[in-house]
Amino acid sequence: MQQRRTCDRLWLAFSSIFAIGGAVTWFFTRNIDHFYGGLFYAVFPFIGLLHNHFILLNPRRDPLKTQQRLEDLNRKQHKNARTVALVNGSMLVLSSPVIIIIGIAAGAAEHGLLGAVMGGLVGSAWFIGGLLGIAWWRRARRKDHHADGAPK
Repeated sequence: MQQRRTCDRLWLAFSSIFAIGGAVTWFFTRNIDHFYGGLFYAVFPFIGLLHNHFILLNPRRDPLKTQQRLEDLNRKQHKNARTVALVNGSMLVLSSPVIIIIGIAAGAAEHGLLGAVMGGLVGSAWFIGGLLGIAWWRRARRKDHHADGAPK
């Protein structure tokens, strides 16, 4: 319960900091856009407070149902993250040859040999990032598959 109050206070503090920061900036600059910007940025932590307090951790709900709902939500978010890692990693791997060729050509045209090497390294980093995304997807999928009680 104490942790919940602390988190609620932090959400309110962030909202207040953004709102007061916008008001102070507006006071000194007399540019109303700063005040509206502060209010705009203050809304998001306040929405987070409302979501956490009344939806995710509603005190009037059964704690066991809340725990089960949070576990289901966590499983769903992990599945979505795995899917995004696979899609983004595949796009990076498939587009990396083009990036390598363009990086080498553009680097060589503008900066000579060092530019070509740097362009090739950027394209290679693009490829490695894609492979790491796909590897993370496979490892996370296998880990979740074994955690669900499936035989190894």
